[in-house]
Amino acid sequence: MTFFANKKIILSLILALAVVAGGFWFIYRNRQPGIQNQPKILTAAVSKTADENPDSDRDGLKDWEERLWGTNPNNPDTDGDGAPDGQEIKLGRNPLKPPPDSLDATQSAKKRLPDESNAEEKKSTLSADIARNFFSDYVSLKNQGLDDNQIQEELYNSLISRLEKEQKSSGPAPTGSFSAKDAKLSSNSKENIKNYANALGAIIKSGFKKNSLNEMLLLKDILTEASENGDYEGLSIFKDYQKAYLDSAAKMRALAVPPDYAAYHADIAGSFNNFAAINAVFSNFGADPFKGILAINDYQQEVKRSSAALSGLIIKFLVDGIEFKTGEDGYIFVEIDKQLNQTSAL
Repeated sequence: MTFFANKKIILSLILALAVVAGGFWFIYRNRQPGIQNQPKILTAAVSKTADENPDSDRDGLKDWEERLWGTNPNNPDTDGDGAPDGQEIKLGRNPLKPPPDSLDATQSAKKRLPDESNAEEKKSTLSADIARNFFSDYVSLKNQGLDDNQIQEELYNSLISRLEKEQKSSGPAPTGSFSAKDAKLSSNSKENIKNYANALGAIIKSGFKKNSLNEMLLLKDILTEASENGDYEGLSIFKDYQKAYLDSAAKMRALAVPPDYAAYHADIAGSFNNFAAINAVFSNFGADPFKGILAINDYQQEVKRSSAALSGLIIKFLVDGIEFKTGEDGYIFVEIDKQLNQTSAL
């Protein structure tokens, strides 16, 4: 099963398919006042429960559809012209303006999407591009007379297909130019191995004294809070994580490594470079959430890769009889080993 095969991961991440409890979904957001040329973006919010999928004002439009059209989900007649919003959509009228200024509903709603003719917005983000295609697909399916369940299923399948193509086109995460043959080698003496272990442990410890929280838990908490107050400033903390990973990777590249440990060392340094790139995407999650979704998958894959490298390194320490006492920088590998064992037991 691929990362995108789980509907609970994806359906909960988009507004129009807000049918999964406890996840996140995305709504169109206008430019913030005072900020020039800022694209309209998809922002995160906590979803309704799976069984609700409501039409709160009973006007013929589900609440998620109201978000697309820009109508009020708690007012059955947003423009006050006496016709329910759902009826106006069926008639092709703009539910936001009463006659005689009732423009075409589809054209009115499209104005709320990123404008391809705008030089800044033409650059587009993945999420902006998906937003445009999503709305076009929605209108097309609506015009075909499909019911709500069929529309949601078609939209879901279209989204999954797009994200899987994006994932395949991006390919595996890059490991950087650093490899085992580029490592500065020392010798395989027990003393050198112990010195190397303590030096590597010190790099890992010092890089994350201030940023010790798991990125996935941190991301979840920040997005949950942002869904309530619309403030995505908290995502800037991932820039700190990015810098910590980059600084640590640079120090690892400068470290003298016993030859028997060079391959493990290169993999760990490469993972740190990749984690830096992933955290850069997380810091921009509010502006491009679908790229953020892809980065979550990248993060999960990189955790597996780095865990394998660290596990191999730790086993090699044991084989070579390298032991660490509490207080030594290398003792962090004893702690990492415990964490890896706990994770594998789950």
